[in-house]
Amino acid sequence: MDRRPLVAVTAATAGCLALSLLVTHLSPFSSNQAEAASDSVLGVSTSATTSFVGEPTDRSPEVYQGSFLYSSASEMLSHLGVTVYPQDRVYAFPDPSLGIGSTIKVYRAQVVTVDDATGSQSFRTWAATVGGLLTEREIDLGSKDEVTPSVDTAIALGSDPFKIAITRVAETQLVLTSSIAYSVTYQDDPTQIQGQTSVSQQGQNGVLTKTYQVRRENGVEVSRTLLSSQVTQAPVSEIVLRGTKPKVVHLSSSQYAQYFNEAADMYGIDPTTLQKVMMCESGGNVNDVNQAGPYYGLFQFDSHTWASTAYGSRSVYDAEAQILAAASLWQWHSAKWPACSRGL
Repeated sequence: MDRRPLVAVTAATAGCLALSLLVTHLSPFSSNQAEAASDSVLGVSTSATTSFVGEPTDRSPEVYQGSFLYSSASEMLSHLGVTVYPQDRVYAFPDPSLGIGSTIKVYRAQVVTVDDATGSQSFRTWAATVGGLLTEREIDLGSKDEVTPSVDTAIALGSDPFKIAITRVAETQLVLTSSIAYSVTYQDDPTQIQGQTSVSQQGQNGVLTKTYQVRRENGVEVSRTLLSSQVTQAPVSEIVLRGTKPKVVHLSSSQYAQYFNEAADMYGIDPTTLQKVMMCESGGNVNDVNQAGPYYGLFQFDSHTWASTAYGSRSVYDAEAQILAAASLWQWHSAKWPACSRGL
């Protein structure tokens, strides 16, 4: 067998021509398109170079024997049922146009599948590394995006396909607020009857603010890290006044019992004691008049004292008004009835 290298001469001398097709236009295709019959066999271009100069040395070709019945490598490959993709490289020797048949070598571009957040795409490429493929396909990476394998990893030949995974990483800060419940403080109030309460200061909830670093991969949250936690609004305690004044015993029945009980609730006095003062002063006669004063009604008010009470606008003969007025004075000035209050 003659093992001398095959050498082509220029077309002008009708020598044997080396045919090479270096495809630079790369377009993505889906896996089901990879073997589609609609992918046309590439034509080949001639060049006056030494046969097989520039052939890839990192992979083995598919070798086919083309018939002398066809004048181009594409016709020969089509007749043989061989699909050649735009990214593949084809070499033929001798020149198919000579009509003596040719040995055709097909070097396949490596199939690479890229799984990205937006989906999966397949490419045929001659890029040597993962980074080279991403640059070639103009696939941009964010500052925090992750690529597996790394960008400097060599694309392994023969893998069907070689797989690359891109994880799109986004990190943002998330601010959340929550309520801090206010506390309740009780204070004794001697002016209120035992069991009575009132609010002297309204409570208000506080606000706790937390800031998190949130990491999302391909749009899905994978981690949340607490960066800070602070009280941005302090709670305000509620102050409740609680009565400590002894609770009076209400009258169950007697003359004007309803009014005496009302007076006891309003002024915290002992209704029984006040009733005794009334009986001493007027015997329970609401219309009683003592001309010595003159003094009027159940508690024998003089005109000046009656006018000074909160009930002075009402009739001095109004039993309810007299009892309430007496109760308001009794809690501070029991000496208004010195004779009848003596000993009580």
